[in-house]
Amino acid sequence: ILDAERYFPLSHKIDYKVKELSPSLKTAINLFLISNTIRDLRNDIKTHRSMIVNISRFTKVQEQIGDLVNEYLKGMQDSTRLFGKLEEKEALKDERIKKLYEDYIAHFKNSEFTWKQIQNNIAKSISMIEVLVINQKTYGALNYEENEETGLRAIVIGGLSLSRGLTLEGLMTSYFYRNSKMYDTLMQMGRWFGYRKNYEDLCTIWMDEDNIEWYRHINEATDELRREIKRMRDIGATPLDFGLRVRNDSETLLVTARNKMRTSKEITKNISLSGEYIETPKLYK
Repeated sequence: ILDAERYFPLSHKIDYKVKELSPSLKTAINLFLISNTIRDLRNDIKTHRSMIVNISRFTKVQEQIGDLVNEYLKGMQDSTRLFGKLEEKEALKDERIKKLYEDYIAHFKNSEFTWKQIQNNIAKSISMIEVLVINQKTYGALNYEENEETGLRAIVIGGLSLSRGLTLEGLMTSYFYRNSKMYDTLMQMGRWFGYRKNYEDLCTIWMDEDNIEWYRHINEATDELRREIKRMRDIGATPLDFGLRVRNDSETLLVTARNKMRTSKEITKNISLSGEYIETPKLYK
């Protein structure tokens, strides 16, 4: 994501007015629409499909984004219904279908289906997609069980409610632009893909460069902690006599909120690189 700051700034307030969607979010939605069509063409029809949009923790801002996403989706549904069955040259005169075509070429042209097959089938595939804003007031709106027979197809917009324990079935597209700087909160916010039979090649994650770097750092720290726990187990030790530690060599990120740190201490540790092969194209000050 290179363009989101102009449309939904990271440091926005509760009364922020969202005027339009960023081009990158429109592209992410288009890829979700195309992915739905590809899954139908693969005869994977009665399955849940979800897209997540996590941009703001404020419910009023989420509702504005929901309205704009719904308006964008309705426009796509109208265009594909009216022009999807026309000859390709005629259909591409419609700006919305032209944008879908451009995103297909950029991301999915190597799939087993041609643009003609996508164009002819997309109207039916996206007609059932809903836009759902999920927060404390609307938590029950995301109901996969009620749609077990047909499969729920949803673009889900939210903040904190999406970050804690809520499962998104058939998640294919994640659009994530947030500025939380704590390991545990970021790990809760990260909605990856779980079981992906028949659609692992269709999944996309949209993040800005800072978030990508933060998740890379957290992943390294988590892997290191796991190795330390295994080492503690192998020598028969317990946390009473084995100091478990979490790497924090970032000037930006916190392991968790300061009020949760309790009796933890900050120590400086010499790290041995013996036996390690490390290539360092960048050095951070």
